[in-house]
Amino acid sequence: MGVLIFAPFVHFGQSISPPSWGWLLGIGIIHTGIAWVIIYSAYPQLSTPVIGMLSFIYPIVAAVIDWAIYDHPLGLSRDGGSGC
Repeated sequence: MGVLIFAPFVHFGQSISPPSWGWLLGIGIIHTGIAWVIIYSAYPQLSTPVIGMLSFIYPIVAAVIDWAIYDHPLGLSRDGGSGC
């Protein structure tokens, strides 16, 4: 679904260096794969209300950490979605 949603914002004319592909694979495998395995393996021990609450808190915490640690301003993109 993400590929379909973000495809209009991709600049297909630009080449991507092999180290960049390595970082992309690392983020996909390490963060997405391992983090979600850890998160979903904890679900059987949690009650339904706690799971529901965490599903709303997790993205908020991610945005706040992005703002606080990486100094990324919160808000809509002003560059028209160019990605940079």
